[in-house]
Amino acid sequence: MKRTLLAAPILLLVSTHAARAEDKTPLEKAMTELAYHAYYNPGFAKSDARTKQDMKDIKPPKQCFDAVAGAADDVKIYTSQAFYWKTAQKDDTGSYITGADAKQFCKDYEKAYVRMSAESAITNTYLSKDTVARPVEGMYESEASQVGVLGDTCAKAVDAALAYGFPATEQIESKFYDMPAIALGDAKAKICQPAIDWAKQRVDAINAGAKAKQDAIIAVYKKVGIKGKRLDLFVSYGMPADAGFYAAGCEHFVETAEGLKKAKKLFVWLEGNDGYTIRKFTFSGDNYTVTEHSYDTQAGAYSGCH
Repeated sequence: MKRTLLAAPILLLVSTHAARAEDKTPLEKAMTELAYHAYYNPGFAKSDARTKQDMKDIKPPKQCFDAVAGAADDVKIYTSQAFYWKTAQKDDTGSYITGADAKQFCKDYEKAYVRMSAESAITNTYLSKDTVARPVEGMYESEASQVGVLGDTCAKAVDAALAYGFPATEQIESKFYDMPAIALGDAKAKICQPAIDWAKQRVDAINAGAKAKQDAIIAVYKKVGIKGKRLDLFVSYGMPADAGFYAAGCEHFVETAEGLKKAKKLFVWLEGNDGYTIRKFTFSGDNYTVTEHSYDTQAGAYSGCH
């Protein structure tokens, strides 16, 4: 059996194992770093699917191909990780692999990376099921859109893996994330595309719900005759009971549309680490002006509520 790259250990392919002192050339250092967590073992082992964050820590195949570019097939590459290659040799200088070994390693590494990219994309999309199960109420548009992004990435990664040569029957699963096995060829229809479709529908539903709420708020203020800039202001703060406008003195809220319509002055009380800020709205018909003043003490803030 031809010896190929074992996929599973690549999960930990990070810079935690830097090239050792005996790895002197850039090519030697690259092979040491890439091989350390990518054991050269028989068969193409199935790895437990990983997340998007895991993949960010895995070095892309380009780093390997760039390292071996121009290297002669018979060049000796001394590396402290040579024992991972069955084809490794040894001379008076130390253990080494050849340029041909390194080039084959890069091809095997690329194959593992393509598969892992598909695993990652499918797993991340599968894990979005918790978001998909949530109700529309309380969900942000960005949350729903992200599920669609995952689905799109999933579809592209599956296409890339199939185009690379992986069979449609290739099984992808994750016992760690409780994702049951699914054939690579079925992943787009069963995981990727449903996420894309759900995201579009959910974004539409969120926007429709937001518009309905906005229309309801507008109707409350319009019902008592509020219009113009005054209407825009109150609508931006929400329903009267939730708007948070104080009457003069900042002791009592004005919580009705009628009360807000009659008000000549309204105040918003803001607190922070640097003290207090009083935002004052002065109305003239359906127009208003706004001023803000900051205070170091609460007593000072109350003095601004007049």
